[in-house]
Amino acid sequence: MAVDAIELPYVLQSFYMSQFGLPVYDYLDGCRSQVGAKPGIYHLPTWRADLLPDSFFDSVICTQVLQEIPAMMVHSAIQIFRRCVKPGGAVYIRDHGLATQAMHTLDIDTALSENGFTLEFRPYVCDNVWKQEDKNTPSDIHGIARIFRRIDSRYPIYKPHTPEPQRIPKTIRHAVSEADRRCGGLLHLLLKNLRGMGSEALDKAISKRGY
Repeated sequence: MAVDAIELPYVLQSFYMSQFGLPVYDYLDGCRSQVGAKPGIYHLPTWRADLLPDSFFDSVICTQVLQEIPAMMVHSAIQIFRRCVKPGGAVYIRDHGLATQAMHTLDIDTALSENGFTLEFRPYVCDNVWKQEDKNTPSDIHGIARIFRRIDSRYPIYKPHTPEPQRIPKTIRHAVSEADRRCGGLLHLLLKNLRGMGSEALDKAISKRGY
């Protein structure tokens, strides 16, 4: 499955697809059926994303794409990913991130994270785009690859267990209540007034009251 909106890349994609020996369903050849209706390779212009089925794709690949289109199209593309990628599916991105953004100033990683995707992989490497700025900076790769996973509600995000506060045994609560009754309620009043005080301040207050 491939999409594009520019003539030359679209034609080049068509050529590549024809070399695999598989059925090719190209929109420009008159194929209007929804993607996945028959086994084979599907080819669409970008503006016919409505033919992409919901929660269908295991992965989406965007290499040097999202930083080169206007902000409105980035938001539109991410919503298409959100609709069409299966829960647990992946979006693979490789680009220069915030280093080269002639078309917009969006943080694409943040935008994906705010739309139901979580960052699963990002290598700790130096993009060679920085060579243009600093000749002494070592370079490892052209464009930083990241994998975002569409959050699957069947696998909730881990939350650390918070133990329940220990309950005071009934016998101790009864003994304290009885002691408070014999003091005329002063024990309850003392504890209420001194709640949150440090141990030193508590000792002084108790000494002052003569307990």
